[in-house]
Amino acid sequence: MMKPGAIWLEGPGCWEGLRTWLEDRDPDGVFVLTDTHTARACLPVLDQRLGRDRAVLTIPAGEKGKTVETASLLWQALANAGAGRGSVLLNLGGGVVTDLGGFVASTYMRGISFVHIPTSLLAQVDAAIGGKNGIDVGHVKNLAGIFREPDVLLIDPIFLETLPQQEWHNGLAEVAKHALIADPDLWRALEGLEHPRDISQRLLSAAVAVKRMIVAEDPGESGLRKVLNFGHTVGHALESMALAFGQEWPHGEAVAAGMQVEAWLSKKLCGLPAAEEARIRIFLQRFFPDRPVPDPESCLSYIRKDKKNRGGVIRMALLQSIGKAIPVVEVPGDLVLAAMKECLGETEPRG
Repeated sequence: MMKPGAIWLEGPGCWEGLRTWLEDRDPDGVFVLTDTHTARACLPVLDQRLGRDRAVLTIPAGEKGKTVETASLLWQALANAGAGRGSVLLNLGGGVVTDLGGFVASTYMRGISFVHIPTSLLAQVDAAIGGKNGIDVGHVKNLAGIFREPDVLLIDPIFLETLPQQEWHNGLAEVAKHALIADPDLWRALEGLEHPRDISQRLLSAAVAVKRMIVAEDPGESGLRKVLNFGHTVGHALESMALAFGQEWPHGEAVAAGMQVEAWLSKKLCGLPAAEEARIRIFLQRFFPDRPVPDPESCLSYIRKDKKNRGGVIRMALLQSIGKAIPVVEVPGDLVLAAMKECLGETEPRG
């Protein structure tokens, strides 16, 4: 059962709001989950603004750490540190940290309070919003998870100043997705960008507004919220395949590739005008590297394991036009394979 929406803290008074919330909550322990990157770049900012004792739990950076094994280590670490039902977990990091931290907090002692403090563009506009928490199992993205909103969501743009270029591109993919499914004005503004770092606070707020509006209308993903999966059916499969090969395909790059494939499918199946599909392809190829699929057949096998599928039929969120998405479309597997080869190319299968 999902809790009501998170307390939303942003702007100049966000940290004072968090301190007040913690004082009122009077937790029996405050724990901070970071990864090796955010522990170095972002934890000093939190410590300066939090002004209270905390214990830190640090995981390796990257998708490879979002596993049941890592979750088990974190449960044990919380128990060893004396965390109880009245403790609070602050998840300080990008999408991996918020996904994993929300899952760990939701399942430790049947659920303790948690706060998301997203530090990447991707997490601030997408991953930390909406109450989806999960881990990867057997290289399949987010196979185990739970819907549960954080108690508090704190957005501070200061963390964006710490981001490397790759993370700006990762976040741009999710901003573009929000525009494509629900905000054609935002899409036109994005087409005028020279660099992801040029995204203004106004455009970020517009992207966040799309996510919040959709989640508020469909918190349990029973209908409309499925449009947020645009680009992610193929994108998650590309990430899963890379993990199986012992590599990582950055989430934003994978989603950008997925949006190219799914825009092509939208043209074939949903009437997306060819001119709009071309605009999408040109934009994505301008900002994201061309990366052929090592093994399209293997990628298709991961797509067939997607949680949205029913009765062995692949189901995707596709576009009718820029700014208008269809939550569920059944897509033949051979057409998905053709789309991947057409849009992404292929290399020789491995091993």
